[in-house]
Amino acid sequence: MPTKNTYVDPFAGDDNTILANLKGLQGQVVTLQGNKKADTEAINGLVIDQYAQLIPAAISVGVSVSTKQVGDESISKGKMKGGKLAIDNFKGGLQEAGFEDAVAKKRYENTIKAIVAFEWAKNATNLTPDGVRAAFSDAGITSEAKLAAHVKQGKPVGDMEALAQRLFGKHNAEGGFNASKFGEEDWAEFDNQYRAYKAARIDADKAAAEAKVKANADNDAVDKVFDAIDAA
Repeated sequence: MPTKNTYVDPFAGDDNTILANLKGLQGQVVTLQGNKKADTEAINGLVIDQYAQLIPAAISVGVSVSTKQVGDESISKGKMKGGKLAIDNFKGGLQEAGFEDAVAKKRYENTIKAIVAFEWAKNATNLTPDGVRAAFSDAGITSEAKLAAHVKQGKPVGDMEALAQRLFGKHNAEGGFNASKFGEEDWAEFDNQYRAYKAARIDADKAAAEAKVKANADNDAVDKVFDAIDAA
């Protein structure tokens, strides 16, 4: 039994294998983490290569661009020429290539948005996959997430607006409004929580300010004592 001035070493003993086991396990963790990073980079590169193929393919079909005023922002939207038949054929080709429905939809949407953002809808009939890769590289686009961020239109959403959008919904590019999953009962509950947390925050800020004033006063008193000693 350990006393007040001793402690138990869980790793002691010639036959104790805990540290050896931990070392082996941690080695595996580090290896897997390294592999995961390499795998992620490889996957991102392959997805960018997919867009390098898809964008010239979509341009060969044709993409029309329309611009609409949404609030104080001009939002441009692209659409593959040929209507629903052409769009379904494009997505269907991706599905035949092994893409799941949701992935095919995302690839199509980002392809069209990229064509709009890079202004490839006209005068880009000779665009090649290498040209797409070069443009993406110049823009710092190395993953689908970075592509989505680059082609997103509209002013950046601030933290407070993002909270409001999560609670109520947000405007879409067509000028309509996409409602959130929350309703009036949720808003009433939010009002209650908002008031409670706001009051707690105000109290906490007030207490912190008072503590700071007291600490400064204490420091001033100590300084005066030392100043008096130095002057004596």
